[in-house]
Amino acid sequence: MKALYILKIGGELLQDPAALREVLRAFAAISGPKILVHGGGREVTDLSRKLGVEPQIVDGRRITDAFQLDLALMLYAGKINTQLVASLQGLGLNCAGFNGSDLNLIQCKKREAAALDYGFVGDITQINVEAFTLLLNQGICPVLCSITHDANGQLLNTNADTIATEVAQALGAQYAVSLDLLMGPSGIMIDLSDEHSLIEKLSLERYEQLLAEGVLSDGILPKLHNAFSALKKGVKRVRVGNKSLIQHQKGTEICL
Repeated sequence: MKALYILKIGGELLQDPAALREVLRAFAAISGPKILVHGGGREVTDLSRKLGVEPQIVDGRRITDAFQLDLALMLYAGKINTQLVASLQGLGLNCAGFNGSDLNLIQCKKREAAALDYGFVGDITQINVEAFTLLLNQGICPVLCSITHDANGQLLNTNADTIATEVAQALGAQYAVSLDLLMGPSGIMIDLSDEHSLIEKLSLERYEQLLAEGVLSDGILPKLHNAFSALKKGVKRVRVGNKSLIQHQKGTEICL
């Protein structure tokens, strides 16, 4: 089975041009088919504040009203995606930028309002495996932003970690998929101020123990939930960490 590498980037990395160049250079050098997934929430937050609107973020998740969706479209599917594609082309990697509506790659449904209404946020219902396979077989690296659609003309904002995880799971039958989810810290750490507290391998049992002890911050929980879900559904390897993960293979590997 052919190997497939999926990398998700966002957050601090997208706002650090030098670090981003290093990661993209390492990503482009990896042989074989690959997919890059990106968010860009911090840039949306910064632009929103510059325009005088304080964004609403609850438990690390953005409330996406019509105004925030417009900002996300401009930045995710426009500026950020186009810049990433241009940078990778400059590194000799043939790639193309996509949102979920392109080729019907990622179809979603609008999240139903319950105790909290997240607005124009999409939960994934379908991944177009055939289209992804066609692109990869043509030697094209898809660069996916975190904009999706509902197949009825409505664009939606979908968590980039979730997109990377769902795409990895969907392609797991055709490929031996390795998934790396980049973030600010260098991995899962007992003490964020102490690099020596990095957990190199995090099992499900250890995760549940740390969760019960209150060691893990709320912000990391959705990422770890996605990571364990991917492993349970056939993804070969999942790791979390910062740029050192792709440059020096230093981070946390998630294990069942």
